[in-house]
Amino acid sequence: MLIEAISQITDPNLHFVIAGPDDGFLLELKELIKEKNLGKRVTLWHGCFGEERAQLFKASDIFVYPSYSEGFSLGILEAASVGLPLVITTKCYFDQVRKYNAGVIVEPNPESIAKGILQLARDPKKRNQAADNSKRLIKENYSIEIVGEQLLSIYRKSMSEKA
Repeated sequence: MLIEAISQITDPNLHFVIAGPDDGFLLELKELIKEKNLGKRVTLWHGCFGEERAQLFKASDIFVYPSYSEGFSLGILEAASVGLPLVITTKCYFDQVRKYNAGVIVEPNPESIAKGILQLARDPKKRNQAADNSKRLIKENYSIEIVGEQLLSIYRKSMSEKA
């Protein structure tokens, strides 16, 4: 789906890095990139962890998560925590992106994803605002203090129910 979206974006100044584990699709991705003649605009980076992942996030302008189905994405949280504006699909079920104006939520199809990427890529002011809002989303909802307090609350509640 992402390769199809990228093939619809004609701006030669945009370069895309697709990062993540192989999961058996690497060969298929390479073939699709070749078929769509996107070799100069797409880099595949599999097995990206730790400091390497942090450096990749720092070098990025936008984080795109084109999911068909998602429970809870740590990748989205990681990207938001470093201030990346987000392009995610409605199937990510992460409405805080809309609430905080931390990026755009699009339908899970190539046309919508391409449109979402271009919205942020073409508008530096919107992109910078979404980046700031991504950090705020994390600070206000997922900081260690907030998550720790939520866990303590759950623990206390479960202990009081047992008493």
